[in-house]
This record gives sequence, C-alpha cells and structure tokens, in this order.
Amino acid sequence: IDYNVSLPPLTFTAEQNDAIVSILADIRTFRDEYANAFVMGNRSFNDYDYFVEQIKKMGIDKVLEVYQSVYDEYMSRS
Repeated sequence: IDYNVSLPPLTFTAEQNDAIVSILADIRTFRDEYANAFVMGNRSFNDYDYFVEQIKKMGIDKVLEVYQSVYDEYMSRS
C-alpha cells in the first residue's frame, strides 16, 4: 500500500452533496464521541462492533456509494 497517494480532487453535484452532507455530519459527531470515549476509557474496545453497526445504520454505505460514483466518474475522464 502506498500511503503517499491521495484521493484526487472530487467534484460532487448538488444532488450528491445533499445526499451525503447530513449523513456525514451525524456520523462525524458519533465518531468523535466514540473516539473520545474509547481514548478516555469510558467505552470498551469490545464496543467497536456496535460502533460499526451504528454507522452502517446511519448511512455510511450511501456515503461510500456516492464517493465511489464520483471517483469512478473522475477516473473515466482521466
């Protein structure tokens, strides 16, 4: 894996952006709360599977679909 490779600049349509912006906001808040709880010892790392399950319920798969679609479109123009 080459960790020096970065994601190309992606341009989202208004519709794509609208579809993911609120999902990402909720997921980021949830992620930040859980990360803090894990680090501070308020949550056990045994709760990690629950964390993953919750972000899936929150719509991370939809976000990944949109990102993949935009990436595929970008790559088809290159």
